[in-house]
Amino acid sequence: MMLISAIGIVNNKLNYQSFIRRTPEYKENGFTLIELLTVMAIIGIISAISIFAINTTNKNDDLTVNATRLASLMELSREEAIMQGRDYGIEFIESGYQFLEYIPMLETWVDLQNDHLFKQRKLPNGLQYELVIENKEIQIKNNKVNSSDESLDKLRVDKIPHILILSSGEISPFNLILFTDDNSRIKVSASLGGEIIVNNDQ
Repeated sequence: MMLISAIGIVNNKLNYQSFIRRTPEYKENGFTLIELLTVMAIIGIISAISIFAINTTNKNDDLTVNATRLASLMELSREEAIMQGRDYGIEFIESGYQFLEYIPMLETWVDLQNDHLFKQRKLPNGLQYELVIENKEIQIKNNKVNSSDESLDKLRVDKIPHILILSSGEISPFNLILFTDDNSRIKVSASLGGEIIVNNDQ
């Protein structure tokens, strides 16, 4: 089974065999499932609170808030992907971004519009971004169906993520630079191992 991302060929270091469920190795000493789920629930609650508890007052605050929100959502989706054995992706659109989930039985990606945390999010007016993957700037275009005589089956535009968040804990590396008209900038980046960093981009 092959996953397709928006950039086509993805870094060969990504281990797509991780989509095949491995038999877990149990050890005599370790945390119980209840303890792990409790910790993950607490982390999820704290992350959710931090995402929505920040107020904005100016454009610089908008940069910090939106960068922090994206990083927090990615951390949370990565934790859910590991715990639940699910695979997520992020599709960037002209006005913002949305989270997708891969459905193996359908071999396709679906959006999470009904999820209050991972729903589609729009960036504030005046806030722009540049997405760089594998040292290439990605041009973001909204998919549109122009032909009026397409069948109903072909009217659905397939969703393809730019960033993969795998059940193995891996994230496809990227750099996202948020900026405003006054040239204030902040960068969100991720490494293959799953480390997500937010810092000012000078």
